[in-house]
Amino acid sequence: MWIESMNTVLDDNKMLCLPNGERIKMPDICTMMFEVNDLVEASPATVSRCGMVYLEPVYLGWECIVESWAELQEEIISPTFLPFIKDTLMQVIGELLPKIRKQCKEIIPSADVNLIVSCLNLVVIFLNKEVINLDDKGKFMFPHIAIMTYLSFCFVWSLGANLHDSSRSTF
Repeated sequence: MWIESMNTVLDDNKMLCLPNGERIKMPDICTMMFEVNDLVEASPATVSRCGMVYLEPVYLGWECIVESWAELQEEIISPTFLPFIKDTLMQVIGELLPKIRKQCKEIIPSADVNLIVSCLNLVVIFLNKEVINLDDKGKFMFPHIAIMTYLSFCFVWSLGANLHDSSRSTF
């Protein structure tokens, strides 16, 4: 019952209508924020008023994380090599992640998202334009080899970092 009364306070008029008939006006300077574990009790009206969407991570997948990350890296990583980096990430993560989940043992249970984000953070650290100028032909005759070296390091120290010693050779 409290969900229905919450909908009125989420409207533009910000009026909280209590079950006993009492009405309380929220000041314009007040903002309500909610953090919920699930939307079991939320009505479609509440969800639309809050503008929230809840998806189980299993249904979301990891590919969208890499896609959205790549869109944000155009100013940070050399645009010449960003498509190659993204494609390599998609291919290698696509092969390693199922192997980690099915054939390897982790020291501490992890979520796919955490492993992917750790990997992407390392990629930004090592392949940042301010750190490494891959377009400099004098320093890098074969920039793709340098990229693959850094990416290999990133895969090992993010996706493989949490693996038990017995699983490292499988990885």
